[in-house]
Amino acid sequence: TPMGQAPAADIPPPEPVSAPWSANMMEFSAPPQMFSASPESAGGFAEAGALELNTVADQMAAFDLLSLPAEEQDLHRRANRVAKVSMQDIQMLRPEQVSLGREHKDICARLRDDIEKARKEYDRRFGSILGHPVDYFYHWMVEILGGGDPETLGEYPYPTPVLRR
Repeated sequence: TPMGQAPAADIPPPEPVSAPWSANMMEFSAPPQMFSASPESAGGFAEAGALELNTVADQMAAFDLLSLPAEEQDLHRRANRVAKVSMQDIQMLRPEQVSLGREHKDICARLRDDIEKARKEYDRRFGSILGHPVDYFYHWMVEILGGGDPETLGEYPYPTPVLRR
C-alpha cells in the first residue's frame, strides 16, 4: 500500500446508500402516501371517481405511475428529483426569507423570483407530464419551503392538476 494509507483489509465496507427511487419506483424520498403501486395498496382508491379526493396526497395516491410507459416513468422520477433539489436550493440560499415566509404565510410572494426561475426550468424540462395528476413542484414546495404546511405558501400562482380552487 502507498505510504500513509491503511491496508485495504482495515477499511470497512461503505454503508449502503439508498437512491431516491428503488427498483419498484414506489419507495422514494417523498411521503409514502404520494403514490400507490396498485389500487389495493392505495387504501381503496380503485373507485377514485366515486371518492372526493380532498388532499394533494389523496390525488397523487390515486395516480398509478406503473401504468405509464417506461419513458414517462423516467420523466416522473427526474421531475420529482429536480423539484426537490430546486426547493432545497432555495431553502439553502434564502433561509431567512423562507422563515419569514412561513411566519407570514407568503412564501410564494416573498420568494417569487427564485421560485419563478425554478418553475420555468421545471416546466421547460417536464412539460410533457404537466397534465398528469401529480405536481412534484408543488409537493416539494410545501414539504421543504412550507415545512409541510400548504398554508405557508400563500397564493400558489401556477396551474396545477392537484389543487382545487
